[in-house]
Amino acid sequence: MTAASENRNTPETQGRAYLGRFTVKDAEHLYAGAMVALNTSTSEVEPAADAANLIVLGRAAEEVDNAADGEEILVEQGIFRYANSGSNALARSDIGDVCYVEDDLTVGSSGGSNDVKAGLVYDVDANGVWVIQTAATSR
Repeated sequence: MTAASENRNTPETQGRAYLGRFTVKDAEHLYAGAMVALNTSTSEVEPAADAANLIVLGRAAEEVDNAADGEEILVEQGIFRYANSGSNALARSDIGDVCYVEDDLTVGSSGGSNDVKAGLVYDVDANGVWVIQTAATSR
């Protein structure tokens, strides 16, 4: 799958909790339903990616286009389904293991050069990977 380019109704299970509102990185466009990460260097949120200094917070609860600096986004934590990697696919035998960010809509069994954790594998089915996303599961 490729990174988000529109809002997405990311399926969820077991409910969700609002983590809070965070400042969005300059010139970023975040889409509802996509994974978002905190950049520990800037203390701003941006699309989840395999990039330095990122810690996944959860899923964007809304779309935010930060063309002008200063926008904030509401972030949710819970159990969400994302696309399974084509090259580093996860299987049901990976339940309970850490999974890694490929882009803001895709997770895999191994990390890229920055090993950004998406969360813990809750389940894997024909439609994707269910990921537990809390502040504790992505560190």
